[in-house]
Formats: sequence, C-alpha cells, structure tokens
Amino acid sequence: MGFQEELIKKYSRALDVILECVDARVPYSSSNSTYIASLTSKPVVVVLTHADLAHPDTTRRWQTWFKSRGYLAFGVNCLSAPSVRRLMREVKKLVRPNRLRPPRLMVVGMPNVGKSSLLNRIAGTAAARVGARPGITRGPQWIRGSDGWELLDTPGVLGTNVTGEDMRCKLGAVAILPENTYAPEEAGAWLVDYLAKRVPGALRERYGVDVFTLSEIAKSAGFKLSDGEFDIRRAASRVLSDFRKGLLGRVSLEVPEG
Repeated sequence: MGFQEELIKKYSRALDVILECVDARVPYSSSNSTYIASLTSKPVVVVLTHADLAHPDTTRRWQTWFKSRGYLAFGVNCLSAPSVRRLMREVKKLVRPNRLRPPRLMVVGMPNVGKSSLLNRIAGTAAARVGARPGITRGPQWIRGSDGWELLDTPGVLGTNVTGEDMRCKLGAVAILPENTYAPEEAGAWLVDYLAKRVPGALRERYGVDVFTLSEIAKSAGFKLSDGEFDIRRAASRVLSDFRKGLLGRVSLEVPEG
C-alpha cells in the first residue's frame, strides 16, 4: 500500500469515514479493504465504481459478499448524481455530528477506479483531476464539498496483492494497470476468451466473427501489418477499448466465491 498507508495513518484521527473505491467489474482484484481496515478504527465503506458497466446481479452479489465480511458496499456510477447522492445518504448515517468541524472523509483505491470522479460528484465541482489513464492525481488534496463535507483525495496506488497472470489481465482489461506494465495482446486474448464463454453473441455482433480469437477479429476488421500478417495488437486494443466503454455489454470479470 505504501503511500496510501502513510496517508491513512496520518489523517485517520481527523477523518470520520474512509471510502475505498474498487472497480465493480473486478472487486476482488481491485480491493484492499481488509488491509485498509487494519490501519484505522474508522468505518471503511466499499464503493463499487463503474457499476453501470458491470453485470447488475453480480454487483449485488458482491455487495452481499463484502457485507458478510463487515463492510458496507454500494454499487455506484460516479458520473450519476442520483447514484452518488444515494451513496452519501448512507455514508452520512455513519458519521457522528461534530460541532467543531464539518464531516470528513478520505477516498482511497487503485489507479483509475473512479476516485476523482466520485469526489467531484460529491463536491459538486471539478476540483479533483480526472483522466482516462492511471496516475492523474499526484498528491493528497483537500476539497470542500458543496454539502459541507471535507474530502481528501489521494493518488491511486496499486495493491501488494497484484500477482498472477490472470489478475494482471483483469486489471489491464479495466485500465487499472498502466499500459507499460502489461501486454495488451495477452490482456486482449484473455478478455476475448472470457467473453466467448459468457457473452459470445456480443462478440459475434460487434466483430462479425464466429471463431473468437484476436486473429479472427483482426481478419474481420482488416487489421494487417506491412508484411501481410494480421495485426493482433491492434485487434486487442480495439477489444479492450470496446469493453471499457461498455460496447460489449455489462460484464463482470469476477464473481464472489460461495
């Protein structure tokens, strides 16, 4: 956890609640809830961001899964004001009134899981920097919310549990990992194989293929290199981009055990 660990320890006494943003499509791989809770006595709420891109039934199962482990969890579309207002109504119930200062919360999580988008929606302003690539937020910054909250934004930090090729492919598929830390061809091939088992119709309709491989997608799209070989990397980039935009449907890449 590193830098975020230091921030949690430094600011914990001044906070009322900590929101951990995890991507609703990969809640297990993008969560460090147990570790975060070990650093503070304050309530930790799991915010399942990008819930509008994940399968709704699976997201509800993840909410139950986190609840069984002692954490409130909410599926949220960070770009939707009603969705965030529902979240904050529940979070406010966890905060004891304090006459000496406004309520304070910290938002933590891996890169590109929607922390800054969530903060901007809570604050009603564009004070937190937002981008389509990991690492936009460079340092902790306090934001005054329009409803009286004081909000602490933090840089996204990859957890220590990022191990194994499957996990790297999942985190690459949802753009949590920086592009220079994984092979798009591997993440794309993993994603196509996963989708072929669950939503083959989406692949067939989107790419006009009956054999679900990057080679066939490249062939169908006419993606070729100068030597005449099919451009697998370009096909992978297209599949990853389409998935991230929700053009292949609402798909979760992880389901809770049990």
